Amino acid sequence: MIIKRFLPIVVILNLVYLIWVFPHLNGWVGAIFYIAELVLISLTIVLGICHWERTDIIDPRFKPEGSVDVFITCYNEPLSMIWKTVRAACAMSYKNKKIYLLDDGPRKEVKGIARHYGINYLSRGTNKDAKAGNLNYGLEHSNSEFILTLDADQVPERRLLNKTLGHFQEGEDIAMVTTRQSFDVHGRDFNHDYLFYHYMQPGKTTEYCPTSCGSGVIYRRSSLEKIEGFQTWNMVEDLYTSYTLNQRGYRSVYINKAYTMGLAPQDIKNIYKQRGTWALDSLRIFFRKNPFFVKGLTWRQRVHYLEITYHYLVSGFFLPILFLFPVISLFTNYPIIFTSEYYLPIRMPGLIAIILFYGQLNRGHESNQFWAGLWPVYLKSTFLALMPGKTKYKVTQKVEAHGRRIFLVLPQLIVLTAGVIGIPFSILFFGISPNTYINATWILLQFWWVSPIIAKGFTKKHRYTPRLHEDVGEIHV
Repeated sequence: MIIKRFLPIVVILNLVYLIWVFPHLNGWVGAIFYIAELVLISLTIVLGICHWERTDIIDPRFKPEGSVDVFITCYNEPLSMIWKTVRAACAMSYKNKKIYLLDDGPRKEVKGIARHYGINYLSRGTNKDAKAGNLNYGLEHSNSEFILTLDADQVPERRLLNKTLGHFQEGEDIAMVTTRQSFDVHGRDFNHDYLFYHYMQPGKTTEYCPTSCGSGVIYRRSSLEKIEGFQTWNMVEDLYTSYTLNQRGYRSVYINKAYTMGLAPQDIKNIYKQRGTWALDSLRIFFRKNPFFVKGLTWRQRVHYLEITYHYLVSGFFLPILFLFPVISLFTNYPIIFTSEYYLPIRMPGLIAIILFYGQLNRGHESNQFWAGLWPVYLKSTFLALMPGKTKYKVTQKVEAHGRRIFLVLPQLIVLTAGVIGIPFSILFFGISPNTYINATWILLQFWWVSPIIAKGFTKKHRYTPRLHEDVGEIHV
């Protein structure tokens, strides 16, 4: 396994650096920079600890059985999108199912789609508690043993229920079976989230705590009833419902295969909206219902839930320090550490090892770059999570917003530009020194980290791929 093979090398190289650099820190500036580097390194170690063991589950050992209510939630999505998702849901080969179109619009056209396919149409006439409230309304008006949730843009494969329901026969305490997400975007697009779906979710399955991804998820109705339905405390229902089920002692299972094909935002505005919501939900749990202070979780489950939040905190709070301090050092000629001529030979092997480590995890460097580039979004989410009350939820638009959004990447652009200007400034006024090389190296790393998200801000038109709504056979990712 890649983690077991490379993580010890990452730990050793970075430990050597941390021990060496500690006595060479220059005042409080050096101390803060050291803490930021320590936290960055620890993030990789936490990833390794959580996912040292992984459980890849695909086919169930038992035959599918039980009745299923299929909930398709919609809220003002394009009618063609809803139409074809409903058509694919009706075509699923499992017979003992009822399909419900849960319209939070509501629109007579959507009701017409339900009538055309002979499925159930439900509209509650309010948007209270957003998607969670919509799903709970469906629960109140249905009665099957299991619930499959589908977003309006998630086209299911015909075999979805046949290939997932059997896992519930492993035990009455299996409350949820969640599947891998696949998206109709470019093969190298970061929305595929290879790191999360191929490593983090299988690692969490080892401890029976993979999280719901909101769509393509099957729940046991009796388990949902025990926790009083889909959870409405957070912005969206998926993460906190998973969290609550695990607290009550229920197990969840992750299937490392995609049985749905959906859309993912590619324009910067909707990327910010979606990723910011995910971060806010995770951070609200961390600050208000911290996994280390709630009852019912195992020790390793607590670490897994901490990891979800930790990478948002690192990106939002500590990465900006690693970006800003080299810039300040260039303009002031204030060295972050003493004996800086030895810094790069000792520091670079550990940094390179971290970058290569993520690169080996099914193109994890793509997730790593966007995680770093979204630091202003995660910083904002952290402050929102600390505020009283709950931020009003807004649905992520399913149609791309065309046009450049340069103003949305101004924070990243300003910090990076200041660093680029700072290099010749430092050379001109202070001459070339080891301090110049150190800071220039960090500016170069920053460019590698944030350039993809900056490029999104400069992109004028985003590709829309209508093939999503063709008939779906077997999904290959």
